This record gives sequence, structure tokens and C-alpha cells, in this order.
Amino acid sequence: MSRISREALFGFAAIILLQSLASHAYTLDEDLKAKAEEVMSSVEEKMAQFEKETRDYMMAGTSEIKRVLFGGAEDSEVGASEPANATASAKDDSPKTTVMPNTTSANVETALAVKEGENLEGTDDEDEEDDEIVEEDFPFIGPGMFANLFGAQLPSMFNMMQASRPWWQGKNVCVSRQEKNETKDESEIGSGPEQVIMMGVSQFTSCKQTPSKYVCTTVVSQPGLSKTSTVTYQCCQGFRKTSKSQACAKVEEKPVADVLSEMGAKMFESLVRSTGLDEKLDAQNMTLFVPTDDAIKKYRENLGSDNRVDALKKGSNDPMLANDDPSFTNEIPRTQRQLDGRSSELNNKDMVLAQTTPGLIELADFTNEKMLLSEHNSTLRLNVYPGRKGPVVTVNCALITSADNYATNSIMHMVDRVNPNVNSNLVQLLDRPEFSEFKKLLESNGLLERLSEEGPFTVFAPTNEAIFKLDSGLRAKYGRGEACIQTVLKHHILGHTLCASAANNGSRISTVNLANDWLHIHMDESGNVVLDDKARIVASDMVATNGVLHALDKILSPKNAKPVSDLLASSNHSTWLELMERAGVIEELNNAENLTMFTPSEAALNKSKDVLDAMDEAALRDVIMYHAAKRPCGSKADEVLESFLPSAKLRVNTYSNLPLFSRLGSSITVECARIVKKEGKACNSAVYEIDEVLIPPNGTVLQVIQSDPQLTILKEMIEGTDLENQLKSLSEKNYTFLAPTNAAFEKLAERTRKMLLEVKDFADQVLKRHVIQDVMCCSGVVPVPWPFTKTVETISGKVLEVNRDRSDRVTFSGNRVTTCDRLATDGIVHHVSNVFMSRDALPPELGGEDHSSKTSSVIFSHDGQEIRLYGV
Repeated sequence: MSRISREALFGFAAIILLQSLASHAYTLDEDLKAKAEEVMSSVEEKMAQFEKETRDYMMAGTSEIKRVLFGGAEDSEVGASEPANATASAKDDSPKTTVMPNTTSANVETALAVKEGENLEGTDDEDEEDDEIVEEDFPFIGPGMFANLFGAQLPSMFNMMQASRPWWQGKNVCVSRQEKNETKDESEIGSGPEQVIMMGVSQFTSCKQTPSKYVCTTVVSQPGLSKTSTVTYQCCQGFRKTSKSQACAKVEEKPVADVLSEMGAKMFESLVRSTGLDEKLDAQNMTLFVPTDDAIKKYRENLGSDNRVDALKKGSNDPMLANDDPSFTNEIPRTQRQLDGRSSELNNKDMVLAQTTPGLIELADFTNEKMLLSEHNSTLRLNVYPGRKGPVVTVNCALITSADNYATNSIMHMVDRVNPNVNSNLVQLLDRPEFSEFKKLLESNGLLERLSEEGPFTVFAPTNEAIFKLDSGLRAKYGRGEACIQTVLKHHILGHTLCASAANNGSRISTVNLANDWLHIHMDESGNVVLDDKARIVASDMVATNGVLHALDKILSPKNAKPVSDLLASSNHSTWLELMERAGVIEELNNAENLTMFTPSEAALNKSKDVLDAMDEAALRDVIMYHAAKRPCGSKADEVLESFLPSAKLRVNTYSNLPLFSRLGSSITVECARIVKKEGKACNSAVYEIDEVLIPPNGTVLQVIQSDPQLTILKEMIEGTDLENQLKSLSEKNYTFLAPTNAAFEKLAERTRKMLLEVKDFADQVLKRHVIQDVMCCSGVVPVPWPFTKTVETISGKVLEVNRDRSDRVTFSGNRVTTCDRLATDGIVHHVSNVFMSRDALPPELGGEDHSSKTSSVIFSHDGQEIRLYGV
């Protein structure tokens, strides 16, 4: 038993080693694979011999094995190896041999011959029992026993190694390599938007797998040199990955003409045969975009009438010119004749070549905006769009309806139209008379030249008829370069190719145009492609070398090209629009350049209704013009804009809602009115909604204090102080005064209050704790959750903690603001409920500490509390 266990252990270890080797077989080079096969063969032979010896040994000592392994009794029944003292049966003197079924692989014979017991007297039952012991108690003993033990047949181990390989490491795989070297001048290294200091050599490898290819790209970079290596694995000619097999399997190859017949492309097949191109297509690697029979018929109908009639009179058998339609006439509809994007008529051979490109290009190889050159030297542009049921793939805007049809040396894709001979750019397509007005507008506004660039572009061109539908006044403005015609024109141009097929699958498309605005496209119930729910495409997919052109029945007028009054009318600001009309400023603001309008909400206007109604036209005009800035806002976090009201400024401030996280939410105010939302853009303007009506300030901070009946004590206290001079000299800056009211000063002891009025140095020291050299609006203060704090610093260096209490009132270090945001030309004034004083600010005669004889320094300060270290 010990001998079996030892050898079994070695065998088991060998199999584990082989299984590990199998799991990594694809990483081995050819030499190691050969050695592995040699070792495998040797191990297989020895394991087969060991299996036979083990079976014989276990059959000879069945009872002993059962007792050791399963705790059976020592006096078990007689086994097959016990001697039998009996005579042979008279019926059959010759021994019989039974061959056990071979359950192992064919290349290793492990079938064992078991000699039957002779018909011995009195031993028949014992022999049957022996067989039962072997089969029931030890089911794993038998031919292929190690296959049963280890879950796989040992002779198939290397087959498992082969199966574990990825398909691209298997047989019938062809490998192609491409290398590209790029050198850089020293001046280019470390320059650009991302400056990288490179030392030594770096290597980066990325691999991707498609249904038919495995491509690995390795980039090796070092200072001054970049090397890109691309290795492509794909099935060799005559082999393909099939749905049933994950390896490159042999496939039946058929000529191009036969495959075309199977595809149902009878007319294109006839063209290929009649032009003699079938031999070329069978001999060279080609990709064909095969038009359907219906597509060829439509192409035939659009050919020049005269050419077709002449050919028919001559009895031409040309399948492209044949016509069996009894309703055929020589008249070609104008929309087809004049709006079709095809450049010129092709003979049959050139037409086939225009649908053909060198190389084998499978559907998985298609990428958006990929450019190919046909055998007729015309461009083929591939596009891939998202669709509801999968990608929408086009070539020159012809929709691919059936992909990857393989012939002997070709791949064919069925398309729904004949690809035209594309050799004109977009500017040349716009030379057609139907687009003369649109082309004139493009040229006068400097956009026509751009359409002659490489692109790609998509142009939605309104026909002359569409432009003549416009109001004559607006059309005249467009002709003079007014009414945001630049924006209007850019709204009709995309910086990429968009074919009509992209909307044919029921998807609603939103894309960005050259005006950096959204353009919405969908197909209506009648099958028309509609833009912005207004204009229909009347002629589509006129393909150019640098994009595609579509004809529209209307000119698009986007919101950002309309006057600001139109935007206000469409965004629920009718009350503000009525006030503008009452003040007589609509035309002036509609024609303004770079206008930013801060429009009060309807709720804010209702709150200020009595004040606004009481104003005369001049005062109302000042209020409205104060809400209009002369340039866009948003370039800086805090900025000052010039308003349309002379000499009046608009302060725009941004407040972070969370300290330390300035980008996680913020409040933006203009003159302390919170900006609620952006309504959108209009012609040369933008509109923002605010939550308060802005009343133009009529004095400085000092003047606001001096004219406020609740701040008379503060007014008297400021007089004659250094702070008064500072406030007068800082009129060009913005600051916030936290003004204690008369009630706040009355909370102080009379002696303290008297000293503040009489001792100007003491008053100056205390009052400077109330001045912040910045704009701190109440509308910019939000509750700050623990453990964060938001602080501001006064001009005295005092740090104040800003927050909102449970009653939603603004507090500065716990002192409540009772009146918020009193606007001044150079800042704002808040009423506060207390005077900001601490013991260190008091003179000794008022209970303060006398530190004149001591040297001290502040080592900690928080919320008006300080820790000082003396004697330092």
C-alpha cells in the first residue's frame, strides 16, 4: 500500500505540473512547447504503465485496500487473486479473455485484459462477489483510472493545453507588423499643454480584440524618439472564425460573382461579369460596397435622360441603362436633377470600381470618419452612429444593410444606394443655383472659405426658396450682416459628418454645431428628417470630399440668434418685458452688443410692485438699465461689470458653500441679489434670473451710515477717527461695514459708550473690527456644517466666523445681522445687534488689562478669544 501511495503522489504532482503548464501554454515560445510535448509524451507512457501496475496490485489485494481505506473487516470475502483448487469445466477447456471498454484517448492504449475465472467447482459465487467488490467499492479502478481521478483523460492533457490558447495563438493565424518612428526636436520635448520630463525609456502596450482580429500596439518612447509597433493577428486566407469554432477554421471559398448571386445582388453581379472585373476581384484582396438591385434601379432613373435614350435607341444591352418601365419619360424632376450630389455619370466599369477599395475591411474595422480611396480614385467616408438596435454604419452616407459577405479574396457589404463618384468639395456643391443666396451669406460673413478646408463638415443649406420666405426686414438685416447672421449661419454647420441615416432608426439626435449650440434632429411620422422641429430636409446626403450637404425648406433661427426680447417672452418674463416697453428701452437693448441682462423673477417683481409702479419713465429706465451689463459675466469669480446706467457698476461675487471645497456648489450674486439660473442666450446677449430687484445705490458706505436714523451713534463715533479718513480714501474699493445700531451701543455701559465717543483712538480700534475689505452679502452666506467653519478678516486683523443660525439669520462670530445688504456705491452695510468688543480692546480704566510693562504674543485666537504668552 505504501508503494502505491508514493507513486500515486508522484503521479498526482506530475499532473498538477502539467495542468499548470497547460494554463500558460500560450505564453511559451516554440522551443519550450516542443520540450513540453516531449516531456508530456514520456510522462504519458510512464503513467499508462503505472496505471496498469496499480490496477494489478489493487486487484490482487482488494480486501486489504478496502480495510485500510474504508475500515472494512480483515476477514473479507475471498478476492480474485486467491487460488482455486478445482478442475476446469468440461464444456470449455480454453481460457476466455474479456476486453474492458477503452475510455482513454486513442494514442495511449490502456485497455486491460482480465482473465476470467475458470468454471471451478464451488467458486462461481465467490467470483461474482470479487467482481462486485472491484466495481462497487472501487469504481475508480479500471481503464483510464487516472482520468477518473483527476477529472480529465491524461492523454488529452496536451489537447487541453491547445484548447486553452487564445485563438490568435493557434493555427492558421497570419501575423502582420507595422512600425512607425517619430523624432522630435529638443525644443518640442516638454512643451505643450502637458509638460512631461522624460528620463530613460518608457514602454506602453495596449491590445484590443475584434470578432476577427487581435491587435496589439506598443509605444516605446525616449527623449527625442517615439517608436510605435502594431502587430495584427487574423485568420489566414481561406480560414475564418466561425460561430461554432473559436479557432481559425477552413472555409469554402467562392468566386465574387457566386457570392453576389447568393446576396441577391443580381444587377451588380451582371455588371461585374459584363465588365470583366470578376477575375480582378477574385485575384486581389478587395472590399466591395454592393448596392441592392433597388438602389441600382434608382441610380438608373437619375441618370441623364438624353444618354439613356440614346443608348436605348442603339439597342444597348447595358443593364445599367435598360428600362422596362412603361411610364418612363425623359423628364427628370428638378429636385433630383439639380439637388443630387453626384458629380458625373459613370460608365459601368468605373461605377463598379467606385464601389471598390483595396484591402479586406470587415465591419469591425470601421471607425467613424475613416477615409478610404476607391479603385476609381474617389473618396469613401465611413461613419458609425449609435442606434437603438446597434450601430448605424454608412459609407458615403449609404447605409450598410448586410456586412461581411466573404468571397475568395474579397469582402462585400450590401448598401442601400450606389456610391457616387465623389470628387467635389462642399464649396463646389454650393455652386448649384438652388443655394446661391445661402452661399452669398456664407461668403459675406467669412464662412465660405472655411468650407473648402479638409473638414469634415455637415452643411444644412436652406434653398433660395426657403430664404425668400423670411420677412423682408429680417432678410435685409441678414444681408447687412446684422441680426446675428454669423450665429445663424454657424447653426447650419456641424464640425463632423452627419448622414440622414443616423436619424432613420427612430433616434432623436442632439449634436453641437459651429456656434457651440445644440441642434436637434429626428424623423417625423411621415419619414421626413426634421431639424429643431422646424425645418425639413428636402434633399439629403449630397456627399463631398470634405463632408456632406443637405438641403432645407426653411432657414433655422436658433434662440441664441433671436433678440433678447424674444428670449424674455419665451422664458416667463412677461412682466419685466412690459416694464422695458414702458421705459422705451426694448429696441436699444435688442441691438446692444455683448449684453448681459439680470432679470428679476416674477416673485421679485411682485414684491417690488408698488415701488416700480410709482416710478416715472426716467426713473424706471434707470432701474432697467442698471440690470444690464455691457459685457458677459463669468470670466472671474469676483468681478465688476459696467452697467448701461452711466457711472453705475455691477459687482458679481461668488461664494463657496463649503470651505475647502470651492468647486462643490457655490452661490453667485450680483449686487447681493442671488443669481437663480441662466435663462439662455439671445443675439449678442445672455439672460440670468435673479431673486431681487436692483435699485441703483445713491451714496458711499459712509454716506449710507450718515443718512441712516438707526446709526446716529455710529455716525458720531466715526467722526474724527482714522477710519473715517480710510473710508473716504477707499471709495474705489469694495468693503462691508458691520454697523452696530443705536440699540447695540445702548447695551454697553455708559462709561464705555462715553469713552468710545470721546477717545478717538479707542473708537478707531473698536470700529475697525467691524469693517471687511470685501463684499460679504447675506445672500452669499449659507449654513456651514460642522466641522467646517467659514471666516472673514476685518481690516484690524480680527477673524470673524460667518454662519447662519437655526432661525436662518446671518451671524458674524455669533452676532446677528438685523438688516442685510444696504447697497452703496463702494460696498454694503449690514446692521448688527452687538458691538464687537473683547477685554483686550478695553483700556485699563475700563477693566482691560495693562500690558504696557509686559511683552506678550498671541499664540491662539478663535472667535474673539485669545491666548497670550507673556514675557516673550
